[in-house]
Amino acid sequence: MPLSFSHETTIPASVVDLFDFHRRPGALQRLTPPWESVKILERNGGIEDEGTTMLRIGMGSFKTDWKAAHRDYLENRQFTDIQLLGPFKSWRHVHSFRSISESETALHDAIHYELPLGRLGSSLAASSVRKRLERMFVYRHTITQNDLRHFARYKDTRRMRIAITGGNGLIGSALAVFLSAQGHKVSILSRSGESRVFGVPAVRWDPQKQYIDQAKLGEVDAWIHLAGENLAKGRWTKKRMDLLKSSRVDVTRFLVSFILKQDFKPKVFVSASGSGFYGSTNQECSEKTAKGEGFLADLCESWEAASAPLTEQGIRRVILRTGVVLDRRGGALAKLLPVFRAGLGGRVGSGDQMWSWI
Repeated sequence: MPLSFSHETTIPASVVDLFDFHRRPGALQRLTPPWESVKILERNGGIEDEGTTMLRIGMGSFKTDWKAAHRDYLENRQFTDIQLLGPFKSWRHVHSFRSISESETALHDAIHYELPLGRLGSSLAASSVRKRLERMFVYRHTITQNDLRHFARYKDTRRMRIAITGGNGLIGSALAVFLSAQGHKVSILSRSGESRVFGVPAVRWDPQKQYIDQAKLGEVDAWIHLAGENLAKGRWTKKRMDLLKSSRVDVTRFLVSFILKQDFKPKVFVSASGSGFYGSTNQECSEKTAKGEGFLADLCESWEAASAPLTEQGIRRVILRTGVVLDRRGGALAKLLPVFRAGLGGRVGSGDQMWSWI
């Protein structure tokens, strides 16, 4: 039984910029909602005709592979995804782009599909599939609107070469996808020399041995330094606290030393820190708030100070004092969700504490 779904939104961008956004590395990951379990296994070509994409998608407790071919490519007008292998009896997704003005484009997604098992499949799953599509495309179009607004703001600036330490982590991987979709050239520094972010290359490094594959890395316009041992991975024994400190302070010192030895200097160095800088407090804090007390406060202070020599050499330095990052794929929320889903969740702590969250 053939079914159809469509969704249209006005995007604040020219048709050329919007179409280019869909062609960039990272666009598919960027437009995948965080509640959907989707992993890119393979891509051959882009969205042009004869390109293919193989995905592994989660459906409840089951996983299935989905292979799509790209057809009907008309630059700045449309492209189509057709299911070759997957959970549907048939699937055809037409992405259409219609210019409204120099700064606005109508983005139209039309999907024609058939569920397996004929009328039985439609009666059992048609409603839930449609709700899932509605939720998904509201998300996709909202992200597209926001990302194109951001792109327009910096459209006339040169795209940057960006290196991310900790780029395989929760924050780093999301950032690598976003920056790639914005048109920047992104590299992830990885001890294994492998990237977990599809389409973003890795550069091997080993801070303990003070090694970075400089030939593969090349010149870097911006460093984003997020590497550091996971604070919540184990009990804070004396040995572990030393590891937490060395993985932040010593590694940052090495990276700063490496950067200052290069002939080509970056324009900016963005380094992670933590809201733990302010200690255990239930008061609103700002950049002007004094350092608190305790291990985390001392750790953040030393961590931030390790990159201070960059400022002395005229390199802009940005410190990110992040708090709790909420994402179902990792961090605190991923640990809490199974407990709550089992009906065993409750108030966290006193329930009155302030959390600086992302």
